[in-house]
Amino acid sequence: ATGPNLVGFSDKALFRSRHDARAYEQLACYGHCCVKPVSAPVPISGHSGILLLTNLAHPMNPGYCINGLRDELAILDATAAAAKMLGPVAQPVLWKPHPVLAQLPLETQQELRAAAQEKGLTMLPPETDIVKLARQNRWVVCSPSTVALDLLQEGSLPLVLDPQATVLDTALKHLPYADVDPEALSATMAALDPATAAEKLLIAHAAIGPAHPFAKLKQKNL
Repeated sequence: ATGPNLVGFSDKALFRSRHDARAYEQLACYGHCCVKPVSAPVPISGHSGILLLTNLAHPMNPGYCINGLRDELAILDATAAAAKMLGPVAQPVLWKPHPVLAQLPLETQQELRAAAQEKGLTMLPPETDIVKLARQNRWVVCSPSTVALDLLQEGSLPLVLDPQATVLDTALKHLPYADVDPEALSATMAALDPATAAEKLLIAHAAIGPAHPFAKLKQKNL
């Protein structure tokens, strides 16, 4: 999911980012496009390890419906291979797929789990606290998802892999990006040393303008 995240009613809409609010202002879909911005977080990351978040194996993803696990497996392949190139600093590789995995056909689940195991990835349960884990790992790698913006707001810098070319002009375009290729990915990750990653996080935060989660806002703010 890479599209705008918003709650709209009548002629007003509340957005999860300034980027999306400005885009909708230009479309004139609502009379008022509102956003409650949050302050930039303190960048934080661990000394080693990769947290990999994927969501392409999803029945509502057209790419999955057409090509099955091709793109999901491509991300797993590239990340596992890049981790080997980077050495011990990129271990372990912790993988959290979208929870909808449990609803996919059993043979599909088995194929994906087997591929992850073969590549040395540690699969995480659906209830895993990814915000906490993101802070503990050196890198966060993900497929296009609004979860990336949630992590950015919490002080982690996601690196986006987009085999289906869906980022386009969405807010995610402001995050670091790498081709789904082991050499390209490992080079991009190596360049994201802690100081560089912290700088890029603040630049991305300023460009995207993440906002408060809807659950923390009262109805009167609309």
